[in-house]
Amino acid sequence: MAPALLAVRSAEAICFYDWESARMLRRIEVAARAISWNDSGELVAITSEDAFFVLKFNRAAADAPDAEVGDEGIEAAFELQHEVSDAVQGGVWVGDCFVYTNAANRLNYYVGGEVITLAHLDRRMYVLGYLQKEGRVFLMDKAGAVTSYGLCLAVLEYQTVVVRRDFAAANRILPEVPREHLNAIAKFLEGQGFKEQALSVAVDPDIKFDLAVQLGKLDMAQAMLKGAAAAAAGAGATDGDAAELTVKWKQLLDLALATSDLGLAEECAENAGDLGALLLIYSSVGDRAGLLRLGARAEEAGRSNVAYLAFNCAGDVGACTRVLAASGQGFESEVHAAVYRGAEAALRPAVSAGAGAGAASAEPSPARAEAAGAAAAASDAAAVKAAAAAIVDEAVAAAEAPAEPEETEEDAAAALAALDAAIAAAGGGAGAAEPVGDAGDDE
Repeated sequence: MAPALLAVRSAEAICFYDWESARMLRRIEVAARAISWNDSGELVAITSEDAFFVLKFNRAAADAPDAEVGDEGIEAAFELQHEVSDAVQGGVWVGDCFVYTNAANRLNYYVGGEVITLAHLDRRMYVLGYLQKEGRVFLMDKAGAVTSYGLCLAVLEYQTVVVRRDFAAANRILPEVPREHLNAIAKFLEGQGFKEQALSVAVDPDIKFDLAVQLGKLDMAQAMLKGAAAAAAGAGATDGDAAELTVKWKQLLDLALATSDLGLAEECAENAGDLGALLLIYSSVGDRAGLLRLGARAEEAGRSNVAYLAFNCAGDVGACTRVLAASGQGFESEVHAAVYRGAEAALRPAVSAGAGAGAASAEPSPARAEAAGAAAAASDAAAVKAAAAAIVDEAVAAAEAPAEPEETEEDAAAALAALDAAIAAAGGGAGAAEPVGDAGDDE
């Protein structure tokens, strides 16, 4: 039964008075258009022009003999629960759920701070009431035509007891909720912050996966994705299904990396085809075999950057020079082989590949010959680095001028012979496997 209160409104505020004592209980600054109480007398909806406010009435605080009365009345008498920005046309309480129509011609209901749309209306209609026996809410338009919409009482009762935090009653009501409403119940529970209960109630795989990820249940999410992948493979997945699975694998990958579960992260990256993530994982743990597999896979897929980085981290100089040459960077391939290996067997194919790709066409000049000669006369490893740097500088300087084709091969052979002599003098022969100085600067 609603409390015995009298509401008096003005253009700017509404005041609640106790019916028996005529004492003002609370003054609320809102231009109210309508007021609606629920059956228990605990909740009241105050409707304004473009919003409505749900307040909870505290009878004990209002009747307390030592209640502090201020200019606005007893502050503890009413507690604001929620403010909803929606222009209400008319509404009625069903338990703790406020069913209403709005200016956008929608039939909504409010419960526990959540607003759920029941139906989209084709014209402006007003709420007449709710018949519990029929489980339907009745509306009427200006012409007097009456329309009804189904409103599952079990769903409303479940949401009402959840808002009251009575989970024992919620568990008793849940079996009565039809299966087609369980996903809506799960979303409601998630909105209320009860994600564990939402996960146990939901039946939609996407909703369950999202909840498992939010709760950090990686094993459950992984099992769901494996099952979805197996089902998609058996039924012949479409491109849309495959793309959706890839997004979910990447979502789980991020969570696995955040929790340092590298085994799961590797599986997620493999299933998502995320070569960058695999490079991060293998290089972090020093998995040389994984890096070599990744390099070959990336090279086959045309991912030259990933292939080069993977082979470089694995120390496979031959594969690095091959990737550089195949991607049209023959000169870089030449320098890489010279700095990291120095052996003629590794250097000569790189020079040949670079010349074939047209990337090492530098104009022959005395400066290049002088740099190579100086390297040949040197006796320490630093001279090799200097010679390579000089060759790179000369190539950059000559990039603006066209090369003379008839002199390119002769010049390359002369530079190669001088560089071989420098390598032999610095390292005591071919086969020096260690990088020279900061080799990364010369790549």
